[in-house]
This record gives sequence, structure tokens and C-alpha cells, in this order.
Amino acid sequence: MVVAAPKLRIPLEDLGTNPQVWKQVPGYIIRNCSPDLVESVVYHMTTYFINEEPFCSNSEVSKDPVSMEEISEWWRDLIKQNLTLIALPEKSQGADCKPISEPRIPLAGVNVLMLGVKDEPKVKIEDQFTGKNIIRALAPYAKISAQVDCFKEYGVDVYMDAAGLSVHKEHRGRKLGEALLKARFQMCWTLGIKVTKTVFTSVASQITAFRCNMEKVKEIEYKDIKDEKTGELAFPNVDPRRTVHVCIRVLQDSLGNRAFSVSDNSD
Repeated sequence: MVVAAPKLRIPLEDLGTNPQVWKQVPGYIIRNCSPDLVESVVYHMTTYFINEEPFCSNSEVSKDPVSMEEISEWWRDLIKQNLTLIALPEKSQGADCKPISEPRIPLAGVNVLMLGVKDEPKVKIEDQFTGKNIIRALAPYAKISAQVDCFKEYGVDVYMDAAGLSVHKEHRGRKLGEALLKARFQMCWTLGIKVTKTVFTSVASQITAFRCNMEKVKEIEYKDIKDEKTGELAFPNVDPRRTVHVCIRVLQDSLGNRAFSVSDNSD
């Protein structure tokens, strides 16, 4: 179900009608998704992210048809909010923010984004999904994310959350992960969103967050992530010494001033 949006400086519908380029790096642009690109993002996430992200890959989400159908629909609903950011090569279809002429185009990178809204009813993962593999992946994720309450800790009514950061392997080494995060900062600032939070489950994404000056406010070792029913390791194929990071970036101070520097949004 699509989240009911709070008041933002730019309505979500307008973001879809008039998508913007939020950042440029050599050879690429970062823009927000519009309705014509929803299926391109769903394809990227269900083809690449699902098989690389530790929680999803170790839960074998891609091998369970029910889980794949449900996660596809969940991402689809989130992407339709027009907040999700995509990386495209310059001069490729969609890079000019005009509607694409094909059902789907390849993407260099994606950051699926969603709003966290104060007092919104909380739905348990087990009540939202039926696929065993996607529950196995998302239940620990939700539990870890809930350990950092942005509403209580930062006094906000809305914050920007994330549901997947992915760069296509053919476009890696160009700092597109950093560009996607920095574009998120700029979009949040423009929309009037003061805080963004992300659960980073892989070493590569944690390095990217560090380089973008996100603050690690919670760290959980994989050996401490257990299956609630069996008590066994939730992700036994991951080195138990590795960790999951919950990271925060405050983008606006109490006086309403920008809390990230120009260098944070540089190339």
C-alpha cells in the first residue's frame, strides 16, 4: 500500500509529472523516477539487487515465486511514490527526464526510497507478506531498522527511509552509489525532509555511507541476528563477524538551515 504523503515542499504527484535531475557525475545523471520508469526499476531490483544483497540472497528470495511476486509488488508501490532515485548514462533514454519510448530500459543504479511517517499504523512483515523467503529476509531487516526511532530521536514527523541501493556491475567503480546517496540528501533538503535513515547490510554499501558522512548509530553483528522461531543464525552463509549498520544523516538543523556542506553534494 502506498504511504499517504505528508505535506512536502513539492507534492509527490508533481515529482512524477516533472522529474528532476538531482545530481550529475561524469558520464551519468541521477534523477527521480517517474511513472514510465517504474517497471525498469522493478526489473533492476528483482534481477540484480535481489541476488546480491545479503539478506535477500541468503534467504533465496529469487527462488521462491510467491516471495518474488510479493516483493515486486511492494517495490512497485514504493516506486510509484516518485521518490526513488535512478542513475542513467548521459544521453541515454530517460536522462533528459522525458518519457521513455520503450516498456523498460536498463539502469545504471537505483535507490528505492520511501517515507517514514509519524503515527502511521505499523504492519508486521508476517502480516504483509506470505512468501517464506521474503519474510525470512525482511523480518530481521524491519526489526533492526525499528531499533532507531527517528521520530523520537530527532523530533521529526517524517523522514526518508530506503528499501534498496544497487549499482549495476557494468557501471561500478564510478562512485554511483555515493552519487545516489548525495542526490537523496539534495532531494530531501528540497522537499523539506530533515532526516534520512538506512539499514546497510553489505560492506560495499557501508563504505559508501561512510564516504557520504552518514552517521553509524547502530551496529549489529550477523552472529546476533537469529531466526525468532528456531534461535539459529538467520543468515548462516554470511561471515558472522560481519555487521549491519543503521546510518542516519541529519540534513536540516533546528533553525531550518542546511546541515550538509556543498562538498557533500560535489563530484
